[in-house]
Amino acid sequence: MYAKPGRNWPLAAALLVCLAVFAPESALALQAHDTPTEGLYAHQLAHLYYIISLICFAGYVRQADFTVQGWRYLRRFCVLMVLWNLLALFGHIAATRVEEVALVEGNHFLDIRLQLPWTLAKLCYFLARLDHLLCVPGLFYLYLAVRIFYHRAAAGMEVKKP
Repeated sequence: MYAKPGRNWPLAAALLVCLAVFAPESALALQAHDTPTEGLYAHQLAHLYYIISLICFAGYVRQADFTVQGWRYLRRFCVLMVLWNLLALFGHIAATRVEEVALVEGNHFLDIRLQLPWTLAKLCYFLARLDHLLCVPGLFYLYLAVRIFYHRAAAGMEVKKP
């Protein structure tokens, strides 16, 4: 009479796709931070919370003295993501002090130029736009750590000891 739990996911997925395709509405998923408002403050606090969480987690992993390579990769992930969050914090602050015409896009989406005269706020904002140079390697270290943990668990080995 009743379907077993977990068996209705194809129906739920099809319903969500139909709703998204045939009844689109504004998802309100984009939150613009044009002025220092409540949204920007909440966003900045989220960066601070993430920084504190990553520092505590990296400290725990270091204190536990795990010896498998995956834990070292996980600590590197934490360091890079803390640096990314700090860069994002300062980038958001710099974005509130830079006018919209400070960056001009060229013919290609990678062709972005900083308008003269250069100011400290413009340079900080421009450098903060390069946050992917910290985020992508950090996520790659997370991938390497999880992959090592997965292979060790699949082989029946412990994750703590060599």
